[in-house]
Amino acid sequence: NKGILERFQDDLMKISGMGMTVVDTNGELVTSSRGGCEFCHAVATAAEHHGAGLLCRRSDVEAVKKAGELRKPYVFKCYTGLYDVAVPLFIGDKFVGAVLTGQVMHEPHPMPDVPAVRLKVPAKTYQRLRKLYEKTKVRSLEQLEAVADMLFGIMNYILEMEVKNLISIDDQVVEHVDLWRVHKAKSFIEGNYTKPLTLDDVARELFLSR
Repeated sequence: NKGILERFQDDLMKISGMGMTVVDTNGELVTSSRGGCEFCHAVATAAEHHGAGLLCRRSDVEAVKKAGELRKPYVFKCYTGLYDVAVPLFIGDKFVGAVLTGQVMHEPHPMPDVPAVRLKVPAKTYQRLRKLYEKTKVRSLEQLEAVADMLFGIMNYILEMEVKNLISIDDQVVEHVDLWRVHKAKSFIEGNYTKPLTLDDVARELFLSR
């Protein structure tokens, strides 16, 4: 349920102070990305940063797959020196996606000289990126790991409960259909008991194959 995921995503974002989004196993968005740092947004979305944006996406996809392999939150450092975390999500034993969060420094520092960014943008834009980088939120690695562990427990619990609810609904639907067939069969037989009925006649009335 995308709505439930987004509601919890927003609540957890307020608690942690970090942007986050839910993606599938290929890194494709499941929920909208919210609350990310200005620097990352500028690099990933501006057309003139297209090459750098691809590097961001590649980094995220690799982290998602690594988290799925480890079956636990995976903290990683992106190519611009910021820290992110991929929190794997499971339905049963099946890896279905991840929560991406972070985009923080573990201590204040200027933007490193990143050729992958610098070569893709004009000098004026590069200077703007440096200023945005310096505004990036600071979180210790311990804080980032604590948020990751919290997300891992809460989001996977939500998925588990959602699956149980769906199974319960399916069982109720099956039970309802079975009762409907019993009543329909009884009515059909009572209305046609004077005729030479066969099992095939009843099956056709109930839309069943014999």
